[in-house]
Amino acid sequence: TWPIFFVTRRNLPRLTLCINRPWPSAKKTLGPEHQDVAWSLRDLGRLDHEMGRDEESLRHFDQAVQIFTKAMGADHPDLKEILTDYVRVLNDLNKQSLADSLGQWAQRIVDKDLQKN
Repeated sequence: TWPIFFVTRRNLPRLTLCINRPWPSAKKTLGPEHQDVAWSLRDLGRLDHEMGRDEESLRHFDQAVQIFTKAMGADHPDLKEILTDYVRVLNDLNKQSLADSLGQWAQRIVDKDLQKN
C-alpha cells in the first residue's frame, strides 16, 4: 500500500523522490507501454510543474500522451484527462500553439464520446 501524503511545496521534493524510487520497477513490471505507466508520467509531470521543473514536466507529459495513445488509442475518453492537465501546464508556460492543438484534440475526444451516448 502507498502512504498518504499531504502535499505542500515544502514536502513536494521528498514526495517526488518517493514516487520516483519505485518507477524503474513499476516500468519493468508493467512494461514501458502500459497505460498505468502513462498515468504515473502524468502525475510526475504535474509534480515537476509545481516544483518549477518545467522541462522535465513537459517531457513527462509528452511521454504520457505517447504511451497512453499507443496503449489505448488516440480517441480513448480517459486520454482527455492527460491532455487537459498537459494543456494547463502549457498555458502556464505561455506555449499557446501546442496548448491550443492539444486542447482541440481533447475536445474532439469529448465530442466523440458525447455522440456515443
